[in-house]
Amino acid sequence: MISETHAAWLMARARAGQDAVAVHRGGRGEDDAASTTIEDVVRWGSAGGAGVLGLDAVGTLEVGKSADLSIYGIDRDPRYFGLHDPAIGPVASGGTADLRWMLVGGREVVRDGRIPNFDVIELGRQSREAVKALLARVGRP
Repeated sequence: MISETHAAWLMARARAGQDAVAVHRGGRGEDDAASTTIEDVVRWGSAGGAGVLGLDAVGTLEVGKSADLSIYGIDRDPRYFGLHDPAIGPVASGGTADLRWMLVGGREVVRDGRIPNFDVIELGRQSREAVKALLARVGRP
């Protein structure tokens, strides 16, 4: 989703000066009053998305909510060096996400970019077999 948030931010900024006035303000370093801030884009992908889907238990970090959280590292990729605010790095700079941790319902499900006890090689093998079977069903080699 990092690439999608980066693209959304760039597209919104390209529309600055038309009708892309942000609903939520607060970005630092965003000179054009009509441009969308990174905070806006993060809000679209979290609270905004949850609201559109009617998911009241997710979307914000609050007591009593689901505690779904992704933590990205930005200290190993030069594209993030020198940012005035490190929190904007993944959206402003895009790139491949360095997912350090992911919590779902408060439980750790990813650590250092890997799902514990999950064999991605086996998943790839099963996926290739499933595609072969589907192609065979429709008469394609």
